[in-house]
Amino acid sequence: MISASSSSIRLSESSEQSEKVSFGHSFDQSAFLACVLADVRAKKDLAFLSTDFIIYHAGERLRLDKKLRAFVHSTELLKVVKSKKYDELIKFIRAKARNPYAIFQIPSLVAKRRELLSSARLADVKSIDVLLDSHLSTKERVPVYDEFFDLVFAKCADSRTELKTESKNESMAILDLACGLNPIAFHSYYNSHCAHTGKKIVRDITRGKMSFDKITYLCNELSDLDCQQLNVFFSRNKLSASAVSFDLVREFERLETEPFNTRFDICFLLKALDTLESQRLYVTYDILKRIDAALIVATFPIQSMSGKQMKRSAQIHWFEKMLPRLDMTFERQELGNEVIYFCRRNKTSKQESKQDK
Repeated sequence: MISASSSSIRLSESSEQSEKVSFGHSFDQSAFLACVLADVRAKKDLAFLSTDFIIYHAGERLRLDKKLRAFVHSTELLKVVKSKKYDELIKFIRAKARNPYAIFQIPSLVAKRRELLSSARLADVKSIDVLLDSHLSTKERVPVYDEFFDLVFAKCADSRTELKTESKNESMAILDLACGLNPIAFHSYYNSHCAHTGKKIVRDITRGKMSFDKITYLCNELSDLDCQQLNVFFSRNKLSASAVSFDLVREFERLETEPFNTRFDICFLLKALDTLESQRLYVTYDILKRIDAALIVATFPIQSMSGKQMKRSAQIHWFEKMLPRLDMTFERQELGNEVIYFCRRNKTSKQESKQDK
């Protein structure tokens, strides 16, 4: 019997092909999964979809569909991949990938994005603009990014003041979950808007000045290939940043492990929670409960990616009702096509969290 939980895959650092795949049965599983990976990714907007994501959902479909499983087991591979049943499997996996991944991609710019991530410099404004335009979420936010990050720094000021009373640490730690290309937008903003004075980076904000010796940026994305490309960009631009691939819906417990189980100044969850909730209800609670951040910035779209008005008010009622259960307060603001929530834990829950650690 095929089980997604029994599947495993190990990728070489230099190849996107799987070296080892085990689904717990005797047919040529490596060849079958190589076909599945290639055919799912044949669609341009899924070219860099996570290997683990594809294998998991292929395993789930085979586990639940006895007829498909029997067919795959008993039929030659060449006949399998030419069959209607196989086409349905590929469509099933692509459908699962639509909301969390494909909907944000611009197929015509996927290849260009990969090229630029390996070559672009932060100072190259034109290349950065093309990069940000290659992902629908960042493209939509480009006209208001400066105002957005200004708001974030302003809201962060009080939290930083509180943190500085506890420590003389002059670094800022940022966590970005389901990040897309937001890390590039952030570093581009910081690089172009912040004055460099000696070893300090000084940013004038609404409520004064905040200075840092260092900014560390940890981000997560579904696709392992996208994370590899982000890490190439970070390294090329000598940024103290890293991207880690895992599925927040299935693996939210990883937020309790290194390097995620530390204190952050800011956590971004931009246009992420609606998508995650569509895959599993109340996963937002499981995620937020595991984040230790002075300020959590979560956004929700006002319009869909197709431009249609969302069938809800600017208040995200389910989210607002959830926050008190997490002992969190919030401020709400609209900007561009997003409702922004600035969320903070109450001081009592912060102290309890420290004692637990």
